[in-house]
Amino acid sequence: MFRVIAILAVICIHTAPFDPKSSPPGVANEVIFVLVNTFCRFAVPFFFLTAGYFSGNSLLKSKSDSFSLFKRYSKRLIIVFIVWSVIYAVMPDDFLWATLKLGLSKGLFQPAYERFLLTVSRYREEPIFFLMEGTKSHLWFLPSLMIAMGIITSFLVVRKEKYLMPFSIALYIMGLLMNTYVHTPIGIHLPFRFDGKDGPFVSTLFTAIGFWFSKRDKCFSTIPASLIAIAGYALSLIEITLIRRFLHGPSTQVFTIGTVPFGIGMFCFALSKPNLGESTIFPKLGSLTLGIYVSHILAWEMVWNFQRFFNIFLWQLIFPILIYLLALGITILLKKFPPTARIVS
Repeated sequence: MFRVIAILAVICIHTAPFDPKSSPPGVANEVIFVLVNTFCRFAVPFFFLTAGYFSGNSLLKSKSDSFSLFKRYSKRLIIVFIVWSVIYAVMPDDFLWATLKLGLSKGLFQPAYERFLLTVSRYREEPIFFLMEGTKSHLWFLPSLMIAMGIITSFLVVRKEKYLMPFSIALYIMGLLMNTYVHTPIGIHLPFRFDGKDGPFVSTLFTAIGFWFSKRDKCFSTIPASLIAIAGYALSLIEITLIRRFLHGPSTQVFTIGTVPFGIGMFCFALSKPNLGESTIFPKLGSLTLGIYVSHILAWEMVWNFQRFFNIFLWQLIFPILIYLLALGITILLKKFPPTARIVS
């Protein structure tokens, strides 16, 4: 159930409802946007925590063959990452609208070829960025998770697990200094394009924490987990406000210090409610989350131009739901055929 909530939050991050840039200007809209967008930021840490949690027992039970387990885990993610990178490499912007407007031959094939040439040109100059994010920015999650799992496995193999958490914290701090806090006096500036959220800098900490929880009998109970999540959310809002006020940063940040307790609190809250939604459709929908995650930008490209036919306020509300339903449909369709099922599950 919480996977469904988390993937809806990811979609809201990317569709940005009530963003002042795409909705009527006003203080109320801006406040709503910041509150909603910051709340949705628990989702990606939640997925990293979940991956670490459910892979933890498998890794611990097979210490002598940890790399074999890691390779099996990574092989699945590599296939998904490569195939969807290829799809997005040739998928032109607003392809559905162009196809309906110009016809299939003019509306898709030529723009697809032009998009492919543009993609090749772009990533020839930035090969590291391509390896970290693929051909669409949301795909960064997949290589980051693989790297995090590789780091955790390495610490297990050399029997230095006690150093994993300090190492992960150090990476997260570096990631913040390369991204959220890059414009502070201690910000880290690299000579090439690199996003501090990519690679091991964010994923390792959350995945390692999920792995750590997998070895404990209990996580935080409902009330402590709720308080931790609320405190983390409040801290994130304070950080964003200060960054905007004193560093002239944007109204949102991908990761903050507060993201850590916020993500942990939401994850533990989910663990404290194991039967929540058990008799509903949510568990079945939750099993389709990977496919929805990788395909939701494709769904976004299909329909965003249709906003011209809707009231601007109404569009802010229905757009994320429409994206989810379209991505769900794409996932279900691809899952029906064995060759394509591997790229969504």
